[in-house]
Amino acid sequence: MSMLKKYIEQRGRTLDLEIVHFLGKRIIRKADKIGKKLKNKKITPSDQCVIDFIEECNVIRYAQLPKIFNDLQTKYDLEIEYAYLQQLDHLQISRVFDCRTFGEVLTTIGKSIRTRNKYKKWLYQAPLSFKKIRLTIGEFLICILMVIMFIVFKFNS
Repeated sequence: MSMLKKYIEQRGRTLDLEIVHFLGKRIIRKADKIGKKLKNKKITPSDQCVIDFIEECNVIRYAQLPKIFNDLQTKYDLEIEYAYLQQLDHLQISRVFDCRTFGEVLTTIGKSIRTRNKYKKWLYQAPLSFKKIRLTIGEFLICILMVIMFIVFKFNS
């Protein structure tokens, strides 16, 4: 397998394992924006954007989440803890605050999935960020090694 295919497979694995976390973060961000508008009385709880957001959260909960959990089960043999599933069952999403709570539960589930990764977590999942460049630790180590080799060969010849 070429290096590029291995790299794409590793990044895909990382993204698969983090999808629940990022889904929760997106829901929280959107709930905060809508909640701010509700607080400032720019919109009412019966406005279409609020209703659409609540429906979107319910679609994610009942349609997308079981599929995502099933994919994680089949691909990576990861089981979601019973306590988290019980929290999801007890949630009744009918308000924006309920959507935000749902997003928080998803982020905690996503964090638990990331920490239980049976692959080399430190190598693939801890991103180093500098301005707009995001590298995993493995990619960073490879770049450092290539720079050192370049310097050694440059001054050797």
